Amino acid sequence: MKLGTRILLGATAAVVVSTLAGIATVSILSSRNRVTAIQEEMSSIIEQSESVAATMDRMHEARAFNDADLVKRALDQVGQRPLKEAYSGTDLYTTIPIVAAWKSVAKAAEKDGYEFFTPSRPGVQARNPKNDNGAEFADAFAAFDRGEKEYFHHDTARQELTLARPVRLKASCLGCHGNPAKSASGDGRDILGFTMENMKLDEVKGAFVLRTKITHDPVVRATATWMSIVGGGVLAFSVLLFQLFNRKYIVRPLSLSVEEIEGASHQTSLAAEQIRSSAVTLAEGASEQAASLEETSASLEELTSMVRRNADTVEGVRRLASETRGASESGSQSTHHLSEALRTIAASSEEMLSAVNRIKSSSSGVAKIIKKIDEIAFQTN
Repeated sequence: MKLGTRILLGATAAVVVSTLAGIATVSILSSRNRVTAIQEEMSSIIEQSESVAATMDRMHEARAFNDADLVKRALDQVGQRPLKEAYSGTDLYTTIPIVAAWKSVAKAAEKDGYEFFTPSRPGVQARNPKNDNGAEFADAFAAFDRGEKEYFHHDTARQELTLARPVRLKASCLGCHGNPAKSASGDGRDILGFTMENMKLDEVKGAFVLRTKITHDPVVRATATWMSIVGGGVLAFSVLLFQLFNRKYIVRPLSLSVEEIEGASHQTSLAAEQIRSSAVTLAEGASEQAASLEETSASLEELTSMVRRNADTVEGVRRLASETRGASESGSQSTHHLSEALRTIAASSEEMLSAVNRIKSSSSGVAKIIKKIDEIAFQTN
């Protein structure tokens, strides 16, 4: 695999990891923010319903409704059926503060896609059997017992949000859920025919509960979709941009550097080859010089021998000259000997001249070798 490809793959992996980490971070933060927003929205819905209940309660306290007339009308509306079984379809039912409150919550919950529950407190009999599910929300009622005004839980495993607020009895509620001894009918039952629970003012009767799946939230889905689109676009753009940057500012300079290094390596190889050749030539020149020196030494020895012979010849000439002066009578004979001696000297002189010429020739060869060695040494340096 080429270096540029490795760099590109490494950078791409880093960009992918960074982009995915960014998407995950933004997604987590977005999800947290959305969870907070949903919590605030749920709380606001129930708080508004509490305002509705408080308004209806004040209307009852102000005698805005004629309870006797409402009961009579309700009896007419249900016909032969018991009122406690069919009261939900009467006008009386709509004037109950808690009913007006939960209807406002139900409407808002349906609009926003929340599940809505009105569980009765565990241990308190629910008048509507479907609300007898307080055990399912035991944690919420435990929080209310601790004095908490609101319960919120984010179930990360199920990606589910639950918010609950307690339904506490107001003064207008005690006519149905208060002391049985104060029953308007005198039989311990309220106007609808239900047994009164002997509950106290501000006691928790039940709760309003909103629940939703965070995965079904349209804002979360839209955020995730947009993050995927934007993240994918950023990833593709980053990879393309880095590829162009990698080619122009990394791969190309590195390729040029590699080419320069290869050229320098080639030059170094050539220089090494020249040095090797020069070393071989130097060795050969040294061998030739040694041979020339041996030849010069032999010539010098020969010259020395010839000089000695010349000296001996000169000594012989000196003796002959002395003998010539002493015995002139034998001149012709001495002259003959002298001529022979002179010829010998001449021959020796010629040999000595030849030896000197050979020495000069050898010296010239040595000078050439030394010059060649100097040239090789200069090239080597």
